[in-house]
Amino acid sequence: MEPDLTPSRRVRLLVVNPSPVRGGAEELLLALATRARTTDVEVACLAGGPFVDELEAAGARVRRVRAGRLRNLARWARTVARLARLARQADAVLSWQVKGHYYGTPAAWLARRPSAWWDHGIRPARGEPRYLIDNRLPALLRSRTVVCSSAAAASRHRRGRAILPGIDLARYERSGRAAARTLLGADGDEVLVGSVARLQPWKGQHLLIEAMPAILQAEPRARLVVVGGTPGGFSAGYPARLERLARELGIEDRVRFFGQRDDVPALLPGLDVFVAASFAEPFGLTTVEAMAAGVPVVATDAGGVPEIVVDEESGLLAPAGDAAAIARAVIRILTEDGLGARLATAGRDRARHDFDISRYVRETEALVRALAGGA
Repeated sequence: MEPDLTPSRRVRLLVVNPSPVRGGAEELLLALATRARTTDVEVACLAGGPFVDELEAAGARVRRVRAGRLRNLARWARTVARLARLARQADAVLSWQVKGHYYGTPAAWLARRPSAWWDHGIRPARGEPRYLIDNRLPALLRSRTVVCSSAAAASRHRRGRAILPGIDLARYERSGRAAARTLLGADGDEVLVGSVARLQPWKGQHLLIEAMPAILQAEPRARLVVVGGTPGGFSAGYPARLERLARELGIEDRVRFFGQRDDVPALLPGLDVFVAASFAEPFGLTTVEAMAAGVPVVATDAGGVPEIVVDEESGLLAPAGDAAAIARAVIRILTEDGLGARLATAGRDRARHDFDISRYVRETEALVRALAGGA
């Protein structure tokens, strides 16, 4: 029977979520699950973990459907069958991130419900066999679209469409600079250069450390603040590598590691420059957060970041993987009269105008209603 999708009826959406820990993609899922105005969202979580607990604590409707490893075909089939039963109670299915696609898309097909992907990653154009079936699955199982967090990501998919993420802007406009510097342990007139991201090699924190000797030559008061951890145990050896690199460069006293923090909005205003050194950022939520907090931004020109930062207007862009270029951009902000203030003001205006979380939720809900209605 065709679903009733009259304008007055709320659309029922099943989201298949594989992630047990919170990152940028999960921030957006939490917003959709708790802020949707015309959609009843139910999240089927394939693994237990702190993010699942946070969803429940925030009032989201959660179904725990333990999937186990994909290589266990019998368990995969049982999980898909259970998800198909849930999908029959929904108008559409949205699978969240790579592993979720392998479960949500076939479950929607079995339930005869329209499906789409939500994808936060930048797929390599070639060379990684694990992406071969992933890149073909939407067409094989008739997923109608792949919703991506940037146009750069969407361009890798034949059925790609970009819905740019957003943030809760109010959270990044409440904290003062003095309080933030106290939290960051700033001494006197120290100049704080900072990064906020999970600690993984592709996020590029090692490039920031490599850039610091040049930055210190230009600004001896500089100190590097590295905020982030290794949630889920990914790249568990990388923090030790970063600490070793700082020692080898003789700057260990000018680098401070803060680990994983849940008070990032309170920390960001204390920075003098925010740096996002990723090699291929799917979007760059923390870059938007820094802009909203009024901090001038240096970011790399890869992935979705150029869709956020307009070079020389709302921030400075440097080539991905180039520590020397990152250092030069930071030094410009610290030494050129008025540049930091100008970039900070323009960055905050851009964040306010283009990256409000309510806009992201509205656009996603519109896509879900069109999906459920067969558009």
